[in-house]
Amino acid sequence: MTSKSQLELLNSSHQSKVLKAAIFSRFVLFILSILWRTLLAPYDTSASLNPTCRRNPPLPSPLLPSLGSAIENGVIWDSVYFVRIAQCGYEYEQSYAFLPLLPACIFAFSRTVFAPLDTIIGYRAVLALSGYVVCNVAFIFTAMYFYSYYFEGPQCCIVGFHFVLL
Repeated sequence: MTSKSQLELLNSSHQSKVLKAAIFSRFVLFILSILWRTLLAPYDTSASLNPTCRRNPPLPSPLLPSLGSAIENGVIWDSVYFVRIAQCGYEYEQSYAFLPLLPACIFAFSRTVFAPLDTIIGYRAVLALSGYVVCNVAFIFTAMYFYSYYFEGPQCCIVGFHFVLL
């Protein structure tokens, strides 16, 4: 085998490990967040405050409101603003602190990929689910990008692999 094919094989092996580690870390984080939200009282109590949008009429009630409510319990801290922007747009001046790419992606996913779930779990839960999927897919792509960015030779391959795993 030539050194180039060995390098490609090593790169392929490390890419697979980086992908598996990124997916595994997202799964562990998901389980931990469910565990903590179940066992401990939330510190951020603003998540349950959800007034109707100023411009839009109220939405119909979902078929499975308890499932929708469980998903909405994960909307805390900054995600309250991102979901609100995706749902209602930039209503108040404090929401202008949040850039529009994530709310735009959340809105697009909620209107396309997750649109069938709208009547089942509710629109806000669909927005929360869309945000969770967008952020986790972006994390996995970012991990793969960082690995490929730092892979510039045999010595950098190991450094890039360890960098991404950290």
